[in-house]
Amino acid sequence: MRYDYMTHMMADIREWIADNDWHGGACDLDDELWNDDSVTGNASGSYTMNTELAKEYVLDNTGMLKDALTEFGCEDKAIDILCYGEWEYADVTIRCYLLPYAIDRVYREGWKNED
Repeated sequence: MRYDYMTHMMADIREWIADNDWHGGACDLDDELWNDDSVTGNASGSYTMNTELAKEYVLDNTGMLKDALTEFGCEDKAIDILCYGEWEYADVTIRCYLLPYAIDRVYREGWKNED
């Protein structure tokens, strides 16, 4: 079964919001989660802490990787990913690319922090 980044990221975001008793807005949440390993993996450089798992996720979503690399202006990294196995870098790149969209969907679905 193909890995669904958006579904998993939305679940991670909801969990982070609940665990951190977040009451702020979506823009501030993007700033908070950009470097959070439990959502993007960007702080340590790995969300999965497993190269093979990251590779599986990325290979299930190569179009999304292309979009993310284009958005961030680093299309040249595609060669490094494929030739040198930088799968965790690729996985984190996709997660950072999707972060604002996933946050928006969580908020549009009417999520609220219930005490």
